[in-house]
Amino acid sequence: MKINEILREQIKNEIPSRRCCLVTALKVALRLYGTLHITGRGFMVEFKKEDPALLRRTIRLFKEAFPSHKDLEILFDDKKYWVQIYAPRLIWQELNLFSEKEGFLPDVSVKKECCRMQLVREVLLYKGYMVNFEEGYQLEIREPGPFTQVLLETLRKWGIKHYTYPGRLLIKGGEHLFAFLNRLSGQETIERLTRYREFKKDKDQTVRLTNYSMANLNRQVDGYEKIRLVLEEIRKGPGLEALSPPLREVAWLRLENPGATLSELGKMARPPLTKGGVSSRLRRIVALFEQWKEES
Repeated sequence: MKINEILREQIKNEIPSRRCCLVTALKVALRLYGTLHITGRGFMVEFKKEDPALLRRTIRLFKEAFPSHKDLEILFDDKKYWVQIYAPRLIWQELNLFSEKEGFLPDVSVKKECCRMQLVREVLLYKGYMVNFEEGYQLEIREPGPFTQVLLETLRKWGIKHYTYPGRLLIKGGEHLFAFLNRLSGQETIERLTRYREFKKDKDQTVRLTNYSMANLNRQVDGYEKIRLVLEEIRKGPGLEALSPPLREVAWLRLENPGATLSELGKMARPPLTKGGVSSRLRRIVALFEQWKEES
């Protein structure tokens, strides 16, 4: 399951225990995907969503928030389902779909901190999208609409760094996501994020070590190829016998052990040499070769 699906499933499967949070959850769902109608039977809200689980969740939220109200219908047509809820005006006023003073769709009001947290969770359920961790740490809330201001106020209050763009809100970076998800009690998502951060850390370290090893290998190959060409030219010209015994020994060791490092060549010498000692003698050989070229 993708990380985005884990976050949504966790929120979807949790029903608030407090009535005020049940009402807040309904405010978000019905405001985003509900349509208010005036019928012969009174006010009716039609809630449409392709996910049947969200339809069932909305019905459960409504029944638990308003247990005495039973007038709900589930309709379907051409494999599409939706919910019709008939209720008196007072219920729609509590759900911020209607106001005696402001008419239809007044501003959404959230007073308690628990309701503020529930509102953020519900907006994430419908409008949130977590980018796969392989692509980076980023949570995006697309088109939050009437809840934009409440979201911004909440993030500022919680001290969560965020970015706003036309029609969307972003939270970037592992630390900021950890803080945000901790606020929302998104434990399963946090555990996945933690595991990925540890994996990413090990992977980055492995990549760095591999790059370092490859760079060393490339330097060794380039260094060997350069000295090999010099030694071959010396053999064709004055011959390796023209070198002093210490230099001649290192020359033969280099030719006979093309894959050996300078440290390994030093251990083969008699007496053994340090890496710097081998490097010094090879440089002297190159200098002598350049001198012979100039003289000839």
